[in-house]
Amino acid sequence: MPCVFIRDIPEREAIDTARRAGIDLLGLTALHASSKHKAGFLMGLAAYTRDELEVAVKKLASALMALRRR
Repeated sequence: MPCVFIRDIPEREAIDTARRAGIDLLGLTALHASSKHKAGFLMGLAAYTRDELEVAVKKLASALMALRRR
């Protein structure tokens, strides 16, 4: 699922923050040949249960919310 930032959040910083939280993301910048694109990332969630999915989404949200406070 592509996730595009609507605010000015540095893509590399978001990806690094998520990785420190144990979430591996792929930046969209690496997939574009031109410089005219929006920053963001590709995300895929895998979970066996609803509880696992909820934990993963909350973990990602927490990591990205930390970027807003800077």
